[in-house]
Amino acid sequence: MAEKKCTGDKDSRDVIQYLEDNGYYKFLDLIRAAGLEDELKTAGPFTVFAPTDAAFTSMPSDLYRHLTEDKQFRDNLIKTHILRDVVIMPDVVNDNTVTSLSGVTLRFNKYSPTLYTVDGISMTNPDHVVRNGVVHGINHVIIKKNVTSGEYFATHDSNFRDLFASIIVRGLFHRLSGDAPFTILAPTDKAFEEFRAKLSHIVNNSTLFEDLLKYHIIPRTYYTIGMTHQLKLHTLLQGSDITVTRDSSGLKVNGVPLKTTDISTLNGVVHVIDKVLVPPGLVK
Repeated sequence: MAEKKCTGDKDSRDVIQYLEDNGYYKFLDLIRAAGLEDELKTAGPFTVFAPTDAAFTSMPSDLYRHLTEDKQFRDNLIKTHILRDVVIMPDVVNDNTVTSLSGVTLRFNKYSPTLYTVDGISMTNPDHVVRNGVVHGINHVIIKKNVTSGEYFATHDSNFRDLFASIIVRGLFHRLSGDAPFTILAPTDKAFEEFRAKLSHIVNNSTLFEDLLKYHIIPRTYYTIGMTHQLKLHTLLQGSDITVTRDSSGLKVNGVPLKTTDISTLNGVVHVIDKVLVPPGLVK
């Protein structure tokens, strides 16, 4: 059966029938295992972010095994892909958030007139309006950290001990644990060790060091899919931008490669880098 986009004509099928007819078999199996099939046949309305079979196949093997063996993890993950409301792309406001059936907050971003994301995942096949809601096809499974960015560093202090301590000392933890969306370029402890040896004048000056930390924080959510070549990222350090470059070797910020990307938190996204970024004005 041909798919119907959001053209004003509603598809007579319900969510489950649409997923069956369009080959979302693995997602359907998990919906049924989670006991959600009957609910998704009711009047709703629902918004469903439907990962393709390939999206599940491409998951890391240990994570997929966890998904199939751990009932609570499976049920929460599937519920995270479902809203009890209708959201279509023309209504999306950048950095708007919604609450899924699992209680986890999801974030929408609009990076261009044709590029919409949910938690950094492109809605590649959006706006299929059915009898009891709308289905958006996505090509990755939504894996959400149910913590704020500040809390993420607190619970991963084996990698970010220096960064977390610095955030606490400089009074930024409360800000990074609030609702405002942030993109954080997070240097590892190894990066801080190398930086400390080279630029002690910044480390030993509380004002300069706070400025340095603010240079790693962008007050908006930029997942990698929304980072275009030569994009200027306006940081919390007023008047100091970071430049994104994108080429065959990948994404870089001020020439520094992104090591681990798109760690989605409740109030934004974290990208890990292995070098501390220094704004030009702080270099002697």
